[in-house]
Amino acid sequence: MASSSSSSSTLMKYHVFLSFRGEDTRLNFTTHLLQALKDEGLDVFFDEEKLERGDQLSQALSRAIAVSNISIIVLSADYASSKSCLVELSDIMDRYSVGQHIVRPIFYHVNPSDVVKIDGSFKKSFDEHKTKRSVDEVKQWETAFAEVGKLQAWHIDGSRSDGPETQYIKDIVAYVMQKLMKHQVFLSLGEDTRLNFSNHLVNALEKVGINVFPDYETLKKGEKLPPTYSRAISASNLSILVLSKAYAS
Repeated sequence: MASSSSSSSTLMKYHVFLSFRGEDTRLNFTTHLLQALKDEGLDVFFDEEKLERGDQLSQALSRAIAVSNISIIVLSADYASSKSCLVELSDIMDRYSVGQHIVRPIFYHVNPSDVVKIDGSFKKSFDEHKTKRSVDEVKQWETAFAEVGKLQAWHIDGSRSDGPETQYIKDIVAYVMQKLMKHQVFLSLGEDTRLNFSNHLVNALEKVGINVFPDYETLKKGEKLPPTYSRAISASNLSILVLSKAYAS
């Protein structure tokens, strides 16, 4: 399943890219958020291993960010201690800065002002990076980190007066669905036109500023249409059906 963003002619593969530090939230909040997104039929890039990868963001991760509609960044207390998280964040914010990406952070049990000012546990992490990395590299990470702190975000502080995490997850899923459903055209197509005519049609529509949700889901006999697709059809102004030889198959 894939949807398309009007900001780029690149066909989207993932609805959501989840950026997080595994040791902080993998076994609790992030896993619950992932499941809630999947329950809505959304395709989510979730890096299972989250290993330190050296100096460069892996091509696979960079490509995953490029073909995702939205990045959700779970900024936990030790997020900035991970070099791979910071390289990942820098790539996300580069795409955001040129209007090619939707980004929404989650301040998870951290003070939002500490993100913008790079204070608290984040300052300690960046000070550690400065002893091992180049000045320019760390500066790039600091800039991206401070910028993401200025974006509209969810703040889950974990206090007794705070709402339950389950409600935050519902709100996040609702936000993602609302962003994805802003399509003017729903394109229904067969497998035999995906890489030629339909692909060219999507690109042509996007070039003139028309949002398109292309039906790239291949259903097996007896399978139901994912709820994401039903909502996309309802939210679209127009549906175009490419009736090819393989359409009914």
